Amino acid sequence: DRHQSVMVVAHDPGLHQAALALLAADQKGRRKLLARVQAKFPTGALLGMTFEAATWADVRPSAGALTSFMRPRDLGAGD
Repeated sequence: DRHQSVMVVAHDPGLHQAALALLAADQKGRRKLLARVQAKFPTGALLGMTFEAATWADVRPSAGALTSFMRPRDLGAGD
């Protein structure tokens, strides 16, 4: 609990399902972004989420707030 944030680097299978399990269904204005996450979690994607939890043990499924989702193609290679 001394760390306020963590980065999980992993490979599917499992990462996409874990992200979906942790994210809340109601994303308060981020419906399109959530739909992109639900559709596909491609290799090299980065997803950010936050939780209102006092400790890591308090983190629960369906409680995460989606803050960002970036796929490699969103980086605009060649721009």
